[in-house]
Amino acid sequence: MYHFVSFCIYFLLRFLRLTCRIETLGVENRQWALEHSPLNSYILAFWHEYLGSTITAHIGQKSISAMASRSQSGRMIGRTLTWLGFMIVYGSQKRNGKEKGGKEAKEELVRHLNSGHIACLTVDGSIGPRRFCKPGALKLAIETGTYIVPCATVASRYWQLNTWDKLQIPKPFSRIILNFGQSLEVPKNLRESEFLEFQLLIGEKINEAEKKALIYLDQKYNIQVSPDLT
Repeated sequence: MYHFVSFCIYFLLRFLRLTCRIETLGVENRQWALEHSPLNSYILAFWHEYLGSTITAHIGQKSISAMASRSQSGRMIGRTLTWLGFMIVYGSQKRNGKEKGGKEAKEELVRHLNSGHIACLTVDGSIGPRRFCKPGALKLAIETGTYIVPCATVASRYWQLNTWDKLQIPKPFSRIILNFGQSLEVPKNLRESEFLEFQLLIGEKINEAEKKALIYLDQKYNIQVSPDLT
């Protein structure tokens, strides 16, 4: 059953990639991060609700690592992303005090970044709270010296699921605006007591990238999209 669902998701994402019109903004921010990182890589940080549109926009690009949970549904998504060319590491944050492989996944992502791969992270995690940045991206950036690139990928038309993250699935033939925000360098000597301030900064930069993408849709195509912030 899970294998069949993986195939369905795979063909849906392939169909979306073929039919959606994708435009990329802020390429200079991504390029700056690549050029200034000692590893020629970066950490792409975005909200979980834009997972579908972000994956669609990156299909066909090489050397991208993504994280999936070890649950049945997580492995189903991981299998789909592998077919689409992504490199998957399995693990997620602790739940109810139980380790879910997050430590091992982090170590594998560090190896991928050290090899020059891009790490895609939904920074509000796999269970939320929605639009609250967790410290995982910061820890990765400190350990590897890579930059964090805040990102928003908005679609002109989409289905929105009734899930904790309000997950959006772009509709066929919609416009997808992929906007890379200003790159962030995380100080090596950042104290744990300073993490929350930096986490909030990452969230602000993601929201800024989202706002610019929405303004672009409005000004260039007269398409008004209002994300559900409730």
